[in-house]
Amino acid sequence: MSLLREYYSLFINGIWIVITLIGYFFWSWDIGQTILFLNVSFFSLFLNHYFSLCELTYKNTVIASIKGTLKHEDLSQPLVIIWQIFVFVFNLFLFTFALAISLIITGAIAGSFFYKALKVNDFSQFLEKWDGQWSNVILVSGIILVFEFLGFRRDLKKLNVHEMKDWNIFLPMIKNTKFKFNAYFWGSIVAIIIDSLVSDFKTFGYVCLLWMFICNFIWSYIDVRFKSVPLPIEAYHEEEE
Repeated sequence: MSLLREYYSLFINGIWIVITLIGYFFWSWDIGQTILFLNVSFFSLFLNHYFSLCELTYKNTVIASIKGTLKHEDLSQPLVIIWQIFVFVFNLFLFTFALAISLIITGAIAGSFFYKALKVNDFSQFLEKWDGQWSNVILVSGIILVFEFLGFRRDLKKLNVHEMKDWNIFLPMIKNTKFKFNAYFWGSIVAIIIDSLVSDFKTFGYVCLLWMFICNFIWSYIDVRFKSVPLPIEAYHEEEE
């Protein structure tokens, strides 16, 4: 079990790949469904950070001001609460905008498949092409996303050995996340462009599908090469300075 906890991320990556192959070869998923499912595995990283950042910011702004642990010498506490609500809403907007970057890539790949391969031009045609297999893909993705998030929260608490209350709790995994984001973002953009330029309606999607598998192995390497480990208390203070 200790080995599973240490390589939990690799274990989840393996599950994504296995179910992807089963879905494509045995459940009759088409290229679009397969790409969507595998792309959701990368989207989960940003979704996990989004939920965690929203929760952390909510506790450190709204909840802290209501409890009275967050004060301002020039403002009465009711005004502090109102101001922190605005702060939280603004941060929530920024977090949502950042998450949208990953959603745009996911939507571009799936949407391009509907447009180029299935010749879907409007929403009514989209609903006509939507079948039970697409619903099954999203259902399976949602189930694994829950396990992904639970594992992420467990690691977040385990790495926070100094019981930090601010965004510094993400420092142990920041290098890992940065490399993953760069690989996913820039690689996906290149794959989408190449797929659109060189593929016809029969072969469209294969370049993106190949890239999704390659990116999965790149992320697995990053997990092994740049493990998230608890930082000494001095490292947190250096970041603050």
